[in-house]
Amino acid sequence: MLSLQEISDRLEIQDLLVRYSDAIDRRDFDLLDQVFTPDASVDYTAFGGAAGVYPEMKGWLARALAKYDGYQHLVANMDIRLAGDSATGRIMCLNPMGVVVGSTTGEIGVCCLWYIDTYRRTADGWRIATRTEERASTWKVAART
Repeated sequence: MLSLQEISDRLEIQDLLVRYSDAIDRRDFDLLDQVFTPDASVDYTAFGGAAGVYPEMKGWLARALAKYDGYQHLVANMDIRLAGDSATGRIMCLNPMGVVVGSTTGEIGVCCLWYIDTYRRTADGWRIATRTEERASTWKVAART
């Protein structure tokens, strides 16, 4: 049976994962300061992105995602393993993304991936200390007109 502390830790980490998705989808990249540790290592290379330390990756995300008309991150199947003040996670993410092609048409694709994370308890709560994307698949869903 889970202790109250384990239940609390799991819920706090789940809230952290939702906060990440919300920050990205709202394009509120400053909110990511409440998601990552200042020294976090982030690797988005599975889909052709960049890898680096958090402050650099925050700026990269804003630039890289600017070309997309819209996107949503749906996180699920949160396999979280607690170990005191640290934890690991394997989190499923479905991410439909729209790209404008020309003035009236566009394409929608879905990135299917796993986030492979480590988390650290800080004075401000749980934060992502490392995040690596693991590619599952990419699908072109439809052309938008």
